[in-house]
Amino acid sequence: MMDFELNGDGDFTGLMQESGIVSFNDACRFIATIPYQRISNKKDLALVFHERRGTCSSKHAFLKVLADEQGKKDVELVLRYFKMNEQSHTCLKQIFETIALEYIPEAHVCLKYQNKYYDFTTRNFPKLDAFVLKEEVIDVSTLLEEKDSKHFDFIKDWNKSEYSTDQIWKWREACIALLSKQ
Repeated sequence: MMDFELNGDGDFTGLMQESGIVSFNDACRFIATIPYQRISNKKDLALVFHERRGTCSSKHAFLKVLADEQGKKDVELVLRYFKMNEQSHTCLKQIFETIALEYIPEAHVCLKYQNKYYDFTTRNFPKLDAFVLKEEVIDVSTLLEEKDSKHFDFIKDWNKSEYSTDQIWKWREACIALLSKQ
């Protein structure tokens, strides 16, 4: 990932600078070390910093805003749908042993710069490239407003099983809860 000093007076830049974080790489490392947990209000990205937690969406949206504050518009926010199962995350084996689905499409957000993907969800987040079904570049406001509905619609369009989309969504939530404990 490219690195640059954090200069200027943007809101997220200020949060980083007040904490002694002075470069984008340092900010990325900081974000990767905070726990994978939902923030209390997913539309308030500053909570990633204040609550010291976040999901792939909130963490990468935070970093995208930070890059934008620095004028680095070529850092892209990417929404990827991937096959979530015990191959993508071994800890999910117990869930997939109980359901008759090979995988559940999961939405995952990361950054992309010069055709390379950067994932700061956690320090050791698994590589998902082999499991990707579809991806799109997305802006922060669309991510915050529409990600859940886009994801639900993706599962609905994909679903050819005997299970309802609502049931698959519940299993997906169980997977996310389990991943949050890792």
